[in-house]
Amino acid sequence: MNDHTWQAVAPFSEKSISTDGRTGRPLALDPVSPILPEAPDRDPAPSVWAVGDIHGQAHLLDALLAELPRRPGDYTVFLGDYLDRGPDSRRVVERVLAEHDRDPGRTILLWGNHEVAAAGYFHRPNPLAWAPAGPLWPPRSFLPTLRSFGLTPSLANTDPCPELLDRLFSLLRTFWRCTLPRLEHVVFVHAGVPPGQWPEETDPAELVSIRKEFTSVEDPSGRLVIFGHTAQPTVFQRVDKIGIDTGAGTGGPLSALQLPASRFYQAHPDGSVKSIPLLPLYRW
Repeated sequence: MNDHTWQAVAPFSEKSISTDGRTGRPLALDPVSPILPEAPDRDPAPSVWAVGDIHGQAHLLDALLAELPRRPGDYTVFLGDYLDRGPDSRRVVERVLAEHDRDPGRTILLWGNHEVAAAGYFHRPNPLAWAPAGPLWPPRSFLPTLRSFGLTPSLANTDPCPELLDRLFSLLRTFWRCTLPRLEHVVFVHAGVPPGQWPEETDPAELVSIRKEFTSVEDPSGRLVIFGHTAQPTVFQRVDKIGIDTGAGTGGPLSALQLPASRFYQAHPDGSVKSIPLLPLYRW
């Protein structure tokens, strides 16, 4: 089975930058890169960091987080889809929970559709209140997750939910609305928000599964939605939305976004981490 089968069963549906050895700040870009060196960050206000879909790629997550110039007081938002496809879902969950425990008031963990499906598989509470109606063979993308937790897939599905997953599910939200100065118009969500609606009034199924109905329509409300879920070959930039799922689960880089600094960082499978400015589309 593939991911599409899972969604049918469930009801939702550049080279590296050189850095200063003392500070870790970028010094120079590879000469073939068209972007300029990053200016020193003198803004005393906290940054918000959003991390895209990880999909079991623990090595990319470790590399990315190690290079983000986060400061005390910054916020980190994980957009969901920690699980499946990659080989190290357990280690991803351990790292994400460690990030939360290090600064629980400033670490936001969101539901992805893969967490909803996993919670349903283990008959645990989830925002869609979904669970299999009968025997269910896990889809192919979920098999590496089960193996990473030492579980054997079966139709009977009698294994209890691993404690790490149970704790992760208990901490997840369907969206986060930023309240920091200059970022009050920014909403963070896994898949998107239907145009003309606000996340508080939206069916949770759409928040974790919507695609073209969101990505192809501009919302004139003035809000900015930061989302994952719909993989793109590079960061998806529109005046009303920024998508940062860049296909980490299928051989692409893992991306993070820094606001209001308007930069994104990418950890690539070759071990490099790059920093690139956003297009000048956004107001802060």
